[in-house]
Amino acid sequence: MEEMRDSYLEEDVYQLQELRRELDRANKNCRILQYRLRKAEQKSLKVAQTGQVDGELIRSLEQDLKVGEIL
Repeated sequence: MEEMRDSYLEEDVYQLQELRRELDRANKNCRILQYRLRKAEQKSLKVAQTGQVDGELIRSLEQDLKVGEIL
């Protein structure tokens, strides 16, 4: 009886550790996406102020979108 209880406790501990790892990964991805969103918003404001869109800006925004899709 004691061994079964220990087995269940070990499994619970393992599941808790795995959930914490998943939460850490999700938090990291969220921070990355928030950073990229702020960056894109700044670029958008720059375009709105100047009225000009340069090729580098477009490539940068496309790259940010691709990275966002991967995460």
